[in-house]
Amino acid sequence: MIREAVVGKPVWETYWFRDNEDARATIREAVERARHGELHWDQIRVRGNDCEAIVDFTVRPVTDEDGEVTALIPEGRDVTEQKQRTQRLETLVDNLPGMVYWRGTGRESQVETVGGEVEELTGYSEQTLETRTGILHGELVHPDDREKVRDAVEGTVANGKPFEITYRLVTADGSEKWVWERGQRVEAVGSGTELIEGFITDITDQHETAQELRREREFVDQALDTLDDLFYVVGADGQMIRWNKRLTEVTGYTDEEIADMYAIDFFPEDERGRIGEAIDETLTAGKTIVEADILTADGERVPYEFTGRRLTAAETDMAGLVGVGRDVQERERRQRNLEQKNERLDEFTGIISHDLRSPLSVASGRIELAKEECDSEHLAHATSALERSQALIDDLLILAREGDRDAVESFELVDVIEACWRTVETENATLVVDVDRRIRADRSRLQQVLANLVRNAVEHGGEDVTVTFGETEDGFYVADDGRGIPEEERERVFEPGYSTAADGTGFGLSIVEQIIEQHGCEIRVAESDAGGARFEITGVEFVD
Repeated sequence: MIREAVVGKPVWETYWFRDNEDARATIREAVERARHGELHWDQIRVRGNDCEAIVDFTVRPVTDEDGEVTALIPEGRDVTEQKQRTQRLETLVDNLPGMVYWRGTGRESQVETVGGEVEELTGYSEQTLETRTGILHGELVHPDDREKVRDAVEGTVANGKPFEITYRLVTADGSEKWVWERGQRVEAVGSGTELIEGFITDITDQHETAQELRREREFVDQALDTLDDLFYVVGADGQMIRWNKRLTEVTGYTDEEIADMYAIDFFPEDERGRIGEAIDETLTAGKTIVEADILTADGERVPYEFTGRRLTAAETDMAGLVGVGRDVQERERRQRNLEQKNERLDEFTGIISHDLRSPLSVASGRIELAKEECDSEHLAHATSALERSQALIDDLLILAREGDRDAVESFELVDVIEACWRTVETENATLVVDVDRRIRADRSRLQQVLANLVRNAVEHGGEDVTVTFGETEDGFYVADDGRGIPEEERERVFEPGYSTAADGTGFGLSIVEQIIEQHGCEIRVAESDAGGARFEITGVEFVD
């Protein structure tokens, strides 16, 4: 642009402002005010030869000795780049999820500038924070957190290192928020003044989630620590990842020692081969169970059963295995005791089956021979005593040989009832069957149960007793219309040897209860609708 294009023209009429009516008006006002001795400053947009720019524009009055304005000096400084940076910074601040601030370094220093989501975060306006002394790291902070916040701020003032801190912020309406703040000491551009520059953001949701996760973790840890069993998580490389307190109690190792150990380290040398194979099987097949001695820090061997399952962090990522170890010392002791009892039981049944039956058979034969030689009422009593002895032996053998169910099958309950009725001497008793269910059980043993119950009803209810079989919600019952069982004796009827009949062995109902319990069911005595006895069997496995 040539000098002649602007010389002699009013400033506002020059080329630079021809397309900006607002700028021309601003300059006219600036000139007018400068004529009256006022310095005027503003930022205006101007046009150059090939671009536009933003300039700091001033009109400075020049006065003589008498204070009269004798000339005006307009000045312009290009601040386009600075203005653009400021605008970008303002945009950035406005888009931040929180607020930024610049404040003095003193404890009660006033906030120089604040921006961003000020009101959304604090409930206060920007003006309030910039004019109320000491509010930012004072009144805004929860009383219980003020000291640590002030220590953090004063620490960065002293050592120049940035600080990061989490604390509770109290808003204008008194509500609390958890916030995260980062701040640092900076030097103000131009003046060189030291300031604290910081950013504060709301982390209430994240904090509450973290707190909930922490509580859940503590709950799980507490639950695992209450277990009598060992709980552990082993990484794919065999190193211990997590364990419960019981592992430290049993092994004698500290948590710090276990953190550096591998699963195989807890076992004696002669067990490690099997344990390594079990770990490999778990990682490949997904599950395994192995028994092995665990080796404590003191060198003691303790027998344990370990159950492991493969643990995956994602569908394709194998994280390791999780498992439980159960002390089997008591189980092994019970097993040894059981084996000893079974040996004694075998001896006992052998004595009953051979050594006791043989002399009874001889005695029975002699009585039959004696009956041919003479007629005596004593022989009849002796025969009755021998028959009762034989019945007692039969019941004792049933009790001695009774074991776990090993012939479970499904069948119609009514079929077993009818078969049982045919095998028991029922005299003139009447059978009523109101059962139409299929069950799973050991057929022969269930028939033995029902035979005992029918026999019991006939023996105590009379020759013309009515025996009824009926269904319940989870089982069935056997009831009669006899004289019943007194309430105070109902718990005793299942005791071995208990009987109210002169010729009874007292083992019939004890056998019934044992077989029922071995099926995982329960039996109890009640009064029937007709006033007789009612035996209720519950927990029966029905087949639909």
